[in-house]
Amino acid sequence: TSAASPADRDTVPGALRGKRFTLVTGDRVTVDASRGTTHIDFQPAEGRERVGFFRTGTGGDLNVIPTDVAPLVASGQVDELLFNLSALERFGLDDEAREKAQEEKAREEKAGLPLIIRHSGESLPATTRAEAVQKGTVPLESIDSTAVTLPDSDRGELWKSLSAPRKATGPRLRPAIKKVWLDTPVQLTDTQAEDPTAAATDAPVDDLITQINATAPKARGLDGTGVRVAVLDTGVRTTHPDLKDRVSKSVNHISWDDETGDVDGHGTHVAGIIGGTGAASDGKYEGVAPGVEILSGRVLSGPLGQLSHIIDGMEWAADEGVDIVNMSLGSSVPTDGTDPWSLATDALLAQGVLPVVSAGNSGPGSFTVSPPSAAAGALAVGAAGGDDAVASFSSRGPLFGNYTVKPNLKAPGVAVTAARAAGTDIGDIDPEGPQGPVDENYTRLSGTSMAAPAVAGAAALVMQAHPDWTPRQVSQALVSSATPSPGESVYDQGSGLIDVERAVTQDVQATAHAADFGRLTWPRDKDIARKVAFTNTSDEPVTLDLDLDVTSTRGDLPTDLLGLSETRLTVPAHGSAAVTVEFRDTGIRTGGALSALLTATGGETTVRVPVGLTLEPESYDLTVHLRDQRGDPASDISLVSLMPLDRALVPFERPIVATAGSTVTLRAPAGTYGISAIISRYGPDSYWFASDHVLAGEPFVRVTESAELTLGGTAARKLGNTVDNEKVERIYQASGILQKQTRIPSGQTTPTSTQISVEYPHLPPDYWAVPSTTRTEASTYTTYYREDLAEGYRVGEIPDGAPSDGYDYPTATGPVYYLAGIREGGIPADLTGRVRDSELARTEAHYGASEQAGRFDRPFPLKSKLATATLKGIALDGRRVNVPSPGTRREYYTASKDITWSQELRWSWQNADPVDPLQARALFTEPEAFRPGPRTEYWNHPVGAPALAPDGRQLTRDGDTVTVDLPMGGDSEARHLFRSDDVYAEYDYTLSRDGEKLPKSRNGAAEFPRNTALAAWKVPADTGTYTLKARADRSQWNGLSTEVEGTWTFRSGPVTEEEPTALPLTSVRFKPPVDEWSRAGDDRTLAVPFRIQRTGDQPRGRPRGLTVEASFDGGTTWQKVPVVKNRALIKHPALSTLPTEHIDRNGHAYVSLRAKGSDRASSFEVTVKKAYKIKAYKIKKS
Repeated sequence: TSAASPADRDTVPGALRGKRFTLVTGDRVTVDASRGTTHIDFQPAEGRERVGFFRTGTGGDLNVIPTDVAPLVASGQVDELLFNLSALERFGLDDEAREKAQEEKAREEKAGLPLIIRHSGESLPATTRAEAVQKGTVPLESIDSTAVTLPDSDRGELWKSLSAPRKATGPRLRPAIKKVWLDTPVQLTDTQAEDPTAAATDAPVDDLITQINATAPKARGLDGTGVRVAVLDTGVRTTHPDLKDRVSKSVNHISWDDETGDVDGHGTHVAGIIGGTGAASDGKYEGVAPGVEILSGRVLSGPLGQLSHIIDGMEWAADEGVDIVNMSLGSSVPTDGTDPWSLATDALLAQGVLPVVSAGNSGPGSFTVSPPSAAAGALAVGAAGGDDAVASFSSRGPLFGNYTVKPNLKAPGVAVTAARAAGTDIGDIDPEGPQGPVDENYTRLSGTSMAAPAVAGAAALVMQAHPDWTPRQVSQALVSSATPSPGESVYDQGSGLIDVERAVTQDVQATAHAADFGRLTWPRDKDIARKVAFTNTSDEPVTLDLDLDVTSTRGDLPTDLLGLSETRLTVPAHGSAAVTVEFRDTGIRTGGALSALLTATGGETTVRVPVGLTLEPESYDLTVHLRDQRGDPASDISLVSLMPLDRALVPFERPIVATAGSTVTLRAPAGTYGISAIISRYGPDSYWFASDHVLAGEPFVRVTESAELTLGGTAARKLGNTVDNEKVERIYQASGILQKQTRIPSGQTTPTSTQISVEYPHLPPDYWAVPSTTRTEASTYTTYYREDLAEGYRVGEIPDGAPSDGYDYPTATGPVYYLAGIREGGIPADLTGRVRDSELARTEAHYGASEQAGRFDRPFPLKSKLATATLKGIALDGRRVNVPSPGTRREYYTASKDITWSQELRWSWQNADPVDPLQARALFTEPEAFRPGPRTEYWNHPVGAPALAPDGRQLTRDGDTVTVDLPMGGDSEARHLFRSDDVYAEYDYTLSRDGEKLPKSRNGAAEFPRNTALAAWKVPADTGTYTLKARADRSQWNGLSTEVEGTWTFRSGPVTEEEPTALPLTSVRFKPPVDEWSRAGDDRTLAVPFRIQRTGDQPRGRPRGLTVEASFDGGTTWQKVPVVKNRALIKHPALSTLPTEHIDRNGHAYVSLRAKGSDRASSFEVTVKKAYKIKAYKIKKS
């Protein structure tokens, strides 16, 4: 089952292509981009064969969510990141990256999927731990959770112990399990770790102490003495002169090593800002609080770590009794403060520890503050330049999800000078500009990583001055006393730049970091207000004049929507008083955000309180009732999509929802929409959980008030085509609805689109569709359908010598129908129907045999065939089933200019592998539209020669780099492309210029994952003559085309185009008339047709000097053969005349072929050894 939004479904992030992921459920997902478009291969884990999958996408990310997990994700019980393939790839959690991590860290077992499981009580339930988690658990008691590393060998065992058995009430976790999170990677928040050029336009910090107004407090003797600060970072170099004898403990919390010092350079710099003594600079670069006691918790390395390491370090710090924890760390995962890191941060404050955290370096966009800054108890710090202005990179609010004010304040964070750990990556980095090493002991770094420790040091000074204050009071004093910069909203800077002198000396402070309205929904109550309380620790009352400075930050809202209940307030001695910030609703219907700063002044006292307000635009509840084809309420997992027709999506608007119920309430701003749904019926006797799916929806719905809408019902019509062959059965089915705006909304670069679809690989449920009744020109409302029908479909017949455990070998021996249909404008009444064979493209497909060499020295009786369709840009999969090899099968395709087909044939059988047959040596076609009528196609027939792609991507020059990625194989069909078989062949490339061999700048054989079919060279910028030699030794695994060689000579010079230039390549695709076993008769002359393939951007002209040679002794001797009209006339010897060493055990001899020639751009020579066989009897030609 699948769904996608907002981008079209065939738009898959390039980083995912070719990647495989093992999900927490044990299911495996492969993103296959080998057939011209990108497709998702979903393989359920053992025991989960009845599970389909939803496919969704937002913000360029791709999610693949098993159907039985979707309601748990929708309810928040299971972390959506566990199924976000884009995030898993960014985090290095695809299968290949985990294998690489295992090698690099020398782990005993394959690097697994890291999880955090929240549960009842302080420990993971014993049954879960005993059944599925053998070792490697880390208790995280502050949030009633346990960190678990799921081994690759688990294959869903842990998930079985976490989830309850499926019942009619829907999927659920076991009672003791409350939440399952991904244990997300955490990164440093200095710009050097992310982008060394990020701070290039910001003013560098010249004098940190003066800028934060800490000179006077320090002159009075405040230095943080008696305050204990934990630095959770990359460790601290305790031998640095500024930190010698300042670090009382160094503890490692990383699971894969036991280092306690700083091998990265970040933690040393952070510690130097907090409490460096300045000993190596005669005090010039002294930290903010050089008297503090520092405890170092190493939680990151390289510069990444896992969230569980951080939380473990936080709990260690609390147990050590520290006063402050500094975390110059962050995550790229947006949060509303309910993530495990934020929960652990709030737990720190509850234990009497002040958490000071960096806001992140993802600015200047809104909603970019990262965890743990999202925690209510976190003192979140943005970065400022030397001119006090917020740094360009500093993350901004409001907070994701709940729209509250973050960061809380800002501190200097651009080119800050502090302790350098020389010899480390960060200690030695030296980008252009003011950042980089100052001398052997100091370096300048930028980021909110540098701003947070300045605030941690300031907090230590305040604590020393006021030892009776709680951490919350210290935090409030720092926020209340900060100084704002003009032109910056509270979502940019919080209350402003810290002012240590005023934080230490000022008697009046606010009791909260902000007066937050969050997001007010429509319609709004008339009396909405927030109280702001002030406390006075002095012996005299203080009268404050109050001012509220309001600006509109989004939506051009009137600033008079916010006001104060009074403009003057007296705070009694050792007492408190409050003023009310009022929302003065004028009936405004538009949405947007206001940023305000409440300033209270009285004499030398100035207190500032940020105020934030976000308004939901006029919106209503749209209650949608879902009915199956019988008119009964939906009883299984359904999808509903509501897409605006006249605007862009607003922040956090989710246009697609999944529900296990029959009624769903959608929140919709007033306007026009298209709605679509896939409504599911639970079938207890169905092979799948669902027995029926109903497509329903309307292209046009106007929302002007709260309303109810029913989708589905007895008007549904059953989907499915009827063909001439009555013996076929359905082996694959997919259908869905794509909505796409016809106009680009204001302020956007692309139109919004949503897509929902449902698909099953075999024995699919019944599909139905309810014709829509509305139309609109505001969107293209596209409905589509796809199915595979087959005669002779069977499972469970195991080929000789093939694995049997868990494999079913789905095979279709008879005709196969690949059918698709698409309609625009709504859901039609006739999406499917009667289809005659005469309306279809009718292919007589011949599949040649393969004989394996090496340990698989025998025929391969099955190959895996897949046909995928692209319907007006919508990519749909199909059923990958086996075809007997050798054999002939009739295949039918829908013939339409709107539908293109891509085919793929893999050399081994389906289900010989836990996921799919190996992709190496696969043959495939580019997408092509078919016309009705007969056609013939040969698959896996010789000769296998270099199969050149039309776009010339296999040999390119980009600037001064030449790259080759040349598949040295194929078959006789020039349309067929070939995937590099580097797993089963040894490739060797050399490139020479003017006769001199060039060294490789990239060698795929030395990379991980290995790719010997790829190499690259740096070449001189001027023009020269180049010779590329390529050789693939395929003899270990292949009985034919055992060695393929090519030599190409061409000239190449400077490249000025932005796109890489395709260099000239030529290949010759021979097509000998052989039988299904690749044999031709001996003692006769065989006319072998061939076709010349050429690629490259240079003018080529006609080929000239073409010669063809044949060898019957494996390439030891060659004979030139006549060439007549693109046919090589090859005289086969009688087998009786050949030496026995050239006859194989089956009585075959072999013909090797060589072709030479040239054109205006290049010369070439291509050799294929053991191109095809000869046999000593008359062969019927195919």
